[in-house]
Amino acid sequence: MESRYGYAKISIFFLFLFISCSGPEHTDSQLSLKEIAIPDSVQFMHGDIICRLGNGYLSNYFKKNSTNEKIYSHVGLVEIEKDSVFIIHAEASELTGVGKVKREPLARFLKDIKTWGIYRIPVEAGVCQEIIFHALDYYKKETPFDLTFNNENDSEVYCTQLVANAINKAVYPPLVTPAFSWGNKLFYGVDDIYLNSGFQKIYSTHPEAK
Repeated sequence: MESRYGYAKISIFFLFLFISCSGPEHTDSQLSLKEIAIPDSVQFMHGDIICRLGNGYLSNYFKKNSTNEKIYSHVGLVEIEKDSVFIIHAEASELTGVGKVKREPLARFLKDIKTWGIYRIPVEAGVCQEIIFHALDYYKKETPFDLTFNNENDSEVYCTQLVANAINKAVYPPLVTPAFSWGNKLFYGVDDIYLNSGFQKIYSTHPEAK
C-alpha cells in the first residue's frame, strides 16, 4: 500500500502536468500568422501533430519528465478548414483549473511560443480525416479537461490523451501507447505521441528534435 508521502508526490505531479497543459487566455483581436515566424516551406496538413513548449516554469518541469525526448510540454492536432489552420487540443486555466477541449486558430495556439514542432502520421488522407473527426467529437461535446489523468475512460481527457485517443480510434492496431510512468500509473507523455516509428518530423524550431 502506498504511503501518504507517495500520494502527495503523485498529487504534486498532477498539478505540474495540469499547468503544463494550460496556458493564458488570448483574444482573437489582431492575432495573425504574421506574428509567428513560420517558414514559407512549412505546409500544414489535416491530421498533423503540433507540439509546443509553454513559457512557464512548470511547463519546463513537465518537459523534463517526458519519457525520452525532453523538448515539448503540450500537444494538439491540426485541422485544415479551407485556407485556415485550427488546432484541437485540451487545455485548462492556470487560475481555476477548469478547462476543456478547444479549437483555436494556429496563431493563438503559437502566441508567444518559441519552441514548437510539426509531425506527420504515416497514414492515408482518409485516416487523417477520421483522426480529426474523433478530435472534433471531443470538442463538440465540450469534453472537460481531466485533472485525474485517467486513461480508463474518455468522458474527460488531458492534452496528450486527447491526441492519443483520436489517433488510436482511427487506426488498428493502436499506434500510440503510454510509456511515461509515475507511481503505479502510466500516462501519455508528449514524446509518446510524436516519437512513434514512422512518424515524420516536418518542422521544429528546436535543433535537437528528432
